[in-house]
Amino acid sequence: MKNITLAFLLITLSFTALAEKSANDYVLFVPSEYQVGEYDASLKQWKDSLIKNIGYQEDRIAQAVFLKSDIALIINNGVYHGLVYQNRLNKDQFYLARAGVIVDFSQQKVGIVGRRGISVHMTPSRRMVVVLAPRKNKSLLGVALDASSSPGGREPIFESRKVLFQR
Repeated sequence: MKNITLAFLLITLSFTALAEKSANDYVLFVPSEYQVGEYDASLKQWKDSLIKNIGYQEDRIAQAVFLKSDIALIINNGVYHGLVYQNRLNKDQFYLARAGVIVDFSQQKVGIVGRRGISVHMTPSRRMVVVLAPRKNKSLLGVALDASSSPGGREPIFESRKVLFQR
């Protein structure tokens, strides 16, 4: 009986350690000046082909084009480049590639994409991300990251052009 109790305790501790280890701290700070890639004809053609091949009709879907920026993303105190994309039409929205979220500064929300019918498609060149929803006027933010969906129950913290969250 002692061995079974010990084994159960070790397994529980292992799962707890894995759960804690899998949570990452993210910080996105949008500086006053930064560079964003150009939405050129080849990227537009790739997006149009994607929509057609999925079987969507462009006038019946919600979509957003995010272009790669040179904004750094801080993950667990490490600085990473090439992971932050800005919405081409809504300059307050950013897609964070490694986190799988859209940050919307105007709504002060972080949304987990890839759920509720929302799909994320990155070009092979990694210059652009296209986010699609099968219905027009559907919010592309997906599921809002809040205390109930965040590890440790922490809400995202917005400060001007900076957001801190855990995922």
